Amino acid sequence: MKQKWTHRELEESWMLSTAELKLLDDVSHKNRLGFALLLKFFQIEGHFPESKKEIPQACAAFIAEQLESPVELFFAFFKYGWDDRTSRHRRAEIRNFCGYREATTNDTKQISDWLVENYISSGANEQQIQAAAYQRLKELKIEPPERARIDRLVRSARKRHEAQVFETIARAITKRVRKRLDALIEIDEDEDENENEQQINFTQLRQGPGGANLKSILHELDKLDCLKALALSFKSIRRYQPRHGHKVGSKSRLRGICMPRTNPQKKARQLAKYLRDEQPDYQYLKTVFRHLRTELDVPVLKISKKLPQLPTEDELKIYYETVWQADNSQDLLIIKTLLYTGARVSELVNIKLTDVDFKRCQIRIDGGKGDKDRIVPFPEPFKELLAFHSKALKAEGATYLFESTWKKNYTDRGIRKILERYALAAGLDKSISPHMLRHFLFTWLKKQGIDDALIQPYSGHASRKSLEVYSNLSLTDAQTEYNQAIRRFPV
Repeated sequence: MKQKWTHRELEESWMLSTAELKLLDDVSHKNRLGFALLLKFFQIEGHFPESKKEIPQACAAFIAEQLESPVELFFAFFKYGWDDRTSRHRRAEIRNFCGYREATTNDTKQISDWLVENYISSGANEQQIQAAAYQRLKELKIEPPERARIDRLVRSARKRHEAQVFETIARAITKRVRKRLDALIEIDEDEDENENEQQINFTQLRQGPGGANLKSILHELDKLDCLKALALSFKSIRRYQPRHGHKVGSKSRLRGICMPRTNPQKKARQLAKYLRDEQPDYQYLKTVFRHLRTELDVPVLKISKKLPQLPTEDELKIYYETVWQADNSQDLLIIKTLLYTGARVSELVNIKLTDVDFKRCQIRIDGGKGDKDRIVPFPEPFKELLAFHSKALKAEGATYLFESTWKKNYTDRGIRKILERYALAAGLDKSISPHMLRHFLFTWLKKQGIDDALIQPYSGHASRKSLEVYSNLSLTDAQTEYNQAIRRFPV
């Protein structure tokens, strides 16, 4: 596992979900941090770490912050051995939660056969073969055995492949050719060198050419005649020649198998070397990658659109009460801002302190969906609480309206995790997402009798049919309608 993680990567990969937090309820306080780290490591890598050094300290600190536990518990957890009953029980819990099972002898044999057929025969090196073994086990939801057993598995697969190659070649050699090969070896082993000095032996046949002179040229011609006399056929062994470069990937892909993928960022740097001199623009890159998808037969994924399951007003009241009782002012403000403005989560995390107009009770959304700017309102009673929060952040030198303890703006995933956590604490059957709150607001405003043409400028939606309707409407009219309706809002 890589040791350096950006804050955005931490929130995307190491943020605990509501289901994961629920799993930690049965774990003692001193073991919660270690258990959570094992869980996230297993989800990312598909196997457990063999030592605490494999877990980056930044990741340990990030998990510790979520659980409000001291990082020292991380080191204490790993003082215990891997073979004690508690450790085995915890690992079994994680396996079951992730849908994995332990590897059996039959699994090991199947993986070995798969490696021989798809990687070793393609000329892959040992590191690639090991990576392929781990990836295959991860795809099959099988916990890999310890690293020493994986090493033995790779070595065993290599030996099996070599044995298959030698056996196939031996079967392809005719009796006549065998006799000639045996004769070469016998000449090589003959102690009387003078008796056979005019004949080519096996050692000489393997030697490289000497200097560029008449004697060495004649000697090489004799070797060539000797090889022709053997009449070896290479057709039977051609399939065992290593395939290099793109041919390995394409052959494997045709069999429905792909080589271990390069890290996307590294692959981007490799492609940039070829494209940098051409100074491509966005449209050119878009066209190139469209043709690349065609060349690789990569289908464009079409995601079906489904109507969101909105919470009822009673569920929203229970949810809000849980947030209020948690006594976390910033979380409360985040959720109320989503509820009152209907902002998308990607827009919320990029709101700056300078975007808030307390005089008009409005927030400016810069570069929203479709790179559109718009104005969204918030209720007059919410102004005081938001202004107090904004003033405190300005005193700390903050830039964004909502910043994490790392003094950076939240990621989309970070906001989603906050909402999920409170949904779990509230005991709701459904999870709460930012988009659900957005849809709840606009659905509720519609029920209050507010016209679509007034809602549309705030929602950020645009369609050809409605553009002419609301483009000439005054935002002041929409603000008045909003202020009157929001007084009846459930929370």
